[in-house]
Amino acid sequence: MLLYKASNYYVIVSFTLSIKKIEVRLKDHYACKILECNQDTVLFIPPKAETIQQMLASGKIQDCTNQNSKI
Repeated sequence: MLLYKASNYYVIVSFTLSIKKIEVRLKDHYACKILECNQDTVLFIPPKAETIQQMLASGKIQDCTNQNSKI
């Protein structure tokens, strides 16, 4: 899964895992506010800054924010 930071929210992109499962995990485990969920992306707002660090520490998410990629 790839993680991007937009101006006021974050985006997770996944082409292999079910977006619905990712959405449920973000809501139930991390208490994130889901802004939008579509075919291969989830837009969300984490409840606190440490949430993103916890997600990255799991090793399942790659932070692509600083790689000259645009959403």
